[in-house]
Amino acid sequence: MAHFLMQISPGSLLAWLGLAVGATFVVMIAWQVESVRRDFTTNTAETASDAADERLRPIVTDLPIEQVAVVVEQAASGLKHWKFIKRTQAEEVTALHFERRTQFVRFTDDVTVYLQVLPAGGTLLHAHSGSRIGVGDLGQNPRNLRELLGKLRAVLTRAPPPAEEE
Repeated sequence: MAHFLMQISPGSLLAWLGLAVGATFVVMIAWQVESVRRDFTTNTAETASDAADERLRPIVTDLPIEQVAVVVEQAASGLKHWKFIKRTQAEEVTALHFERRTQFVRFTDDVTVYLQVLPAGGTLLHAHSGSRIGVGDLGQNPRNLRELLGKLRAVLTRAPPPAEEE
């Protein structure tokens, strides 16, 4: 084996090494892709009552809006690569703004959690995640929401609302 390596020119060895690194990178990207149609053409994700993925449905809780805001901020602060930016208030909606950086390339995604007081009491939690650059997100924005909402569902009480029937 050592004799074989001595016969390879440094340029060829570098080319093979570059090819191996490139192939590894392509495999890592392919591993992240959940839906070719969506992940290469969409760079946002949001919760929806009729989302096919139940983990991407809004959360309804009996807790008051201020308490839910504290729970959301604490949950996000416990997640790796998440940073709380600010809280804004507009009429009956509180918005919590976060940044989430991807692990390898360090792209920044903006995540906003909207909290709305329900007429019967309690709070509706809706969320949106969007990439700052690019056309597709390779599925990162839905992963952002599933990561945060998964942690929140463990703490908040009621199940997500059922999908609306047509």
